[in-house]
Amino acid sequence: AMHREVYQRVGGFSENLERCVDVDFMCRCRKAGARTYFSSGLVVGHRNIPGMHHCLVHARSLGHGSAAVRKSAEMRGKFFVDNPVAIPLLFLARLALMTYRIVRWGCGQRTSFAICFPGIILTLLFWTVGFYGSAVRR
Repeated sequence: AMHREVYQRVGGFSENLERCVDVDFMCRCRKAGARTYFSSGLVVGHRNIPGMHHCLVHARSLGHGSAAVRKSAEMRGKFFVDNPVAIPLLFLARLALMTYRIVRWGCGQRTSFAICFPGIILTLLFWTVGFYGSAVRR
């Protein structure tokens, strides 16, 4: 829920972005002084994407959207938009973080991760390509 006055003050959702409009909107709300809260009781729907081709295209699109939001908002990761030569480090950092989280899991999840690892690497690579493409486009 949100007060109409806050929504109107920040200009609503951006029509210039294809992806990550919610992230952009929340960054602008925070910048305008509005407080945001996390609610663990929220239920969010998610549509699974059938097929590897669609998944990779979607990942590239999300990477593009992520960089586009970082261009306009002061948020974590803006360094990589301003310095595209460092984007391979972003890929490695995201991979390291994912691996760290998996190592903390139990044995069953590690097996699932090992089976899915090639797809995860490919998807992360496509996300990075999308991020890079948007970062170098001024």
